[in-house]
Amino acid sequence: MLSLIWQKQKESKYLAMFGVFWLFMYGLYTFLDVLFHGSFAAMMEALGGGLLVIHQLFNVVIALVVATMLSFSQIQLNLTKSEPTGGNAIPFFSFVFGLFTFGCAPCVVTFLGVFGIAFTPLILPFGN
Repeated sequence: MLSLIWQKQKESKYLAMFGVFWLFMYGLYTFLDVLFHGSFAAMMEALGGGLLVIHQLFNVVIALVVATMLSFSQIQLNLTKSEPTGGNAIPFFSFVFGLFTFGCAPCVVTFLGVFGIAFTPLILPFGN
């Protein structure tokens, strides 16, 4: 199946889709960087030239991985014409993973509290 997906990826329709996905993701990462630092000049001042180049290379690589994953997913969906079993659970797990890795700490504490996992951070006064 993977070799068939690789062959389909070379078609102009799917190359265009891959390009749009990559452009969107890289644009999003660049937007978030500029939003956080204010400008590329501020990023250059805060990070230095070498680290800024490495950071942008990582943004390119991550955007390539995401675009590849999305493109392959669309090709497989078009080939099989059906959702894989358990495919509707993936957005939920993606949300939970994003919440734990990027989200706000109060959101995570509240989310865990819903499932009965309660804790008090030790840094708070009278936490223990």
